[in-house]
Amino acid sequence: ITLRDDSGKVRRVQTLVEAIGPGPWLCVSPHDDDVALGMGLTVAAAVLMAGSISAMILTLSPSIYAFLGVRGSRAMERLMGMLLVMMAVQMVLDGICLYQQAE
Repeated sequence: ITLRDDSGKVRRVQTLVEAIGPGPWLCVSPHDDDVALGMGLTVAAAVLMAGSISAMILTLSPSIYAFLGVRGSRAMERLMGMLLVMMAVQMVLDGICLYQQAE
C-alpha cells in the first residue's frame, strides 16, 4: 500500500499478507521448477507436522491437565501468555526499526 503524508512524501506500508506471503519466497526465489516443487513439499510437510502436533496436544489435553493439576495448568497458562506477549512486543519493535530505516 502506498500512502502520501501531509508533506507529500510517499510512504510504503507493507500489509501483513505482503509480509507473510512473498517475503520468504523472494529471498530464495528458485529459477528451477524442481527446486520450487521441493520447496513446496517442504512447506507442506512443515504445515502437516505443525498441525499433527497441535492435534495431538489438543487430544491429550485432558491427560495433560490431570497431570499438571490446577496450579500447574495456571502456571503454564501464565507462562504461555508471557511468551505470547514477548513475541508481540518483539514484532512491534522490529516493525518500528524497519519503518525508521525506510525513512
